[in-house]
Formats: sequence, structure tokens, C-alpha cells
Amino acid sequence: MGSLLSDCLLERAGEECVKMHDVIRDMGLWIACKLEAEGEKYFVKAGAQLSEGPDFETWEGAKRMSLMENRIEVLRGTPKCPNLQTMFLMRNNLKVIDNGFFGFMPNLTVLSFVKLQFRSTTRGNFTIDFSRMS
Repeated sequence: MGSLLSDCLLERAGEECVKMHDVIRDMGLWIACKLEAEGEKYFVKAGAQLSEGPDFETWEGAKRMSLMENRIEVLRGTPKCPNLQTMFLMRNNLKVIDNGFFGFMPNLTVLSFVKLQFRSTTRGNFTIDFSRMS
């Protein structure tokens, strides 16, 4: 970690936090776009100031997805994403996730809620099978 900080690949963002340098992030997104053109499908809307989840049609074929650092409060519906393996939802204002939201994501192995402000306001049970996730 120290060498990444000293080489300016990471920047301090508080006493116990680091963040990726903007140039490194942009390069990562550029690489992801190249991979997408070769058949890998990435959907990245990190920091896009979204207040609601994007339309399912725009990301149903994605393998990897990032909606981190937005203002999304509600994820409704039942998207069919048979190829989705990774989903980042950290740093959102989620209040509601529909019970069936993750139901048709059979290959989802990484789901990140780190620093998620989540308060369940729905009735009933909310269940995620964590047995196949990293």
C-alpha cells in the first residue's frame, strides 16, 4: 500500500482510507471499454449522481457492474442478468431493494455493500444466498 501511495497510484482520503487517482481510474475504465468491445461486458455508472437504478435493458447482458458512489435509494423489479458476476453498490442511499431483485442473477459471486446506508422499509423477508459469493 505504501508503494502505491508513494507512486501516486493511490491518494489518501482520510486517516484510514485511500482512493484511486483519477488518471488511474480513467485508464481502468478505458481498459474496461476495450474489453467490452472484445466480448466482456462492463456497466460502470460510478459517481454518476444517479438517484435511481438504471433501466434493466441497459445492463442485462453485463458481467461486471458498478453503481457505487451514487444517490440511489430504491432498486425495484426483477432484472434478468444471467451473466452478472460482480455488482458494486457501495456508498449509496439505498432504502429499499425489492425481494426478487437478485432472483435472476445465478452467477453473481461478488456483491459489495461496503459503507452502504441501508435501511429495510419493506415487509417480508429479504434473502440472498451467500453460499456462492466471494
